[in-house]
Amino acid sequence: MITKEPSLGRKWVATAASVPGRKHIRSGTPCQDASVAGVLPRPYLAVCDGRGSSPISHHGSQAAVSEISNFVFSSEPIMKELLDRKNWMPNETMASMISECLHRSVSKVQERLAQAMGAKAEDFEFTLVLAIVGTEYCLVVHIGDGALVAERDGVAVIESAPTNGEFANATEFVCFGRPPAKLFARLVPSNNLGALAAFTDGTAAKMIEAKTMSPAPGFSTIWKNMREMSFSEKDLLKFLTESFWEPAVQDDRSLAALAMLPPSHNVHATNPAKDGEGSLVASAPSSLTADQNSLPHAGDISSVEIGAGRGKFLLRARFMKLVRKYFSNSVLLLTVIFLFIAALASFSLGICALSTRISQLSDELARLESVVNSTMVSGTSGKMNEIGEVGSEK
Repeated sequence: MITKEPSLGRKWVATAASVPGRKHIRSGTPCQDASVAGVLPRPYLAVCDGRGSSPISHHGSQAAVSEISNFVFSSEPIMKELLDRKNWMPNETMASMISECLHRSVSKVQERLAQAMGAKAEDFEFTLVLAIVGTEYCLVVHIGDGALVAERDGVAVIESAPTNGEFANATEFVCFGRPPAKLFARLVPSNNLGALAAFTDGTAAKMIEAKTMSPAPGFSTIWKNMREMSFSEKDLLKFLTESFWEPAVQDDRSLAALAMLPPSHNVHATNPAKDGEGSLVASAPSSLTADQNSLPHAGDISSVEIGAGRGKFLLRARFMKLVRKYFSNSVLLLTVIFLFIAALASFSLGICALSTRISQLSDELARLESVVNSTMVSGTSGKMNEIGEVGSEK
């Protein structure tokens, strides 16, 4: 499904997926990556990679992508002013303020998980790569490894490169109560932005050329197929589990992608990519090029596509949309029902009061009738006595 956002005036498609690497499959460890991508209320995507040294960090990364979806919805009024306003020049302070709010929001899930599972917040640490798109600017937040690639003027470029920690082979993590030493937050122009892809370090091993730090041709191929409606989440999962990843890459792999459709795009048109049209990965042999004709056709890419089969987030987004749509009518209906019940209760109380008053009047009339009868009996007796006295005198 393709959604045209009224605030953006452009059509976007989104997809995301996460798969476990061989290392975690062998050890029985769950996939520690999580990903999300959607276009409501505006295009956004994010990937998280749980700390490898913690066997339960996957709970943190999975909860984080859910919280990010909530954050995008709840912060929409602010995002509209920040990302869609024309003729103004944002500064780094604004980006830092928003990113700090986001950091607090996603790091609090670690505290909640720690309390619920009897663990430490550090056990749920994760890296984060996020982008939220507006008509004028795009918010980019990056903590730790992973990377963000953008299509600008039709060319794939690295928008945010991986970052390392203080020591070699170390990285930064989102952690509750401890701001990361390296938190990159920027507002970048979006006027020439055509697509985005965020991915974790496992995916970066094949999708970024190590020597030149340039994106693989596969990004352009994926975006092209998304625009032609021939690349769904199912196709992305197939790509992330192809044989060319192993054995060089044994880590979990995530990729979240957004692509803007051309204005003249026909929603029902599909033109699958031809076999051999560009290698999907950096330095991959041409024989490993994904054959898009052999991939299953999904026919549509969900407007709120949530990665790694996280259907509950899709249902949540749809539910929130329905709530916003029918909330005013529901309030009006509840108000009418309340007023009707109040009127009925008032009428019932009035009937009870009237019945009581009628009973009181009946008692009063009965008392008066008794008094009148007593008076009449007394008067008749007096007259009879008078008549008797007069007869005696005669």
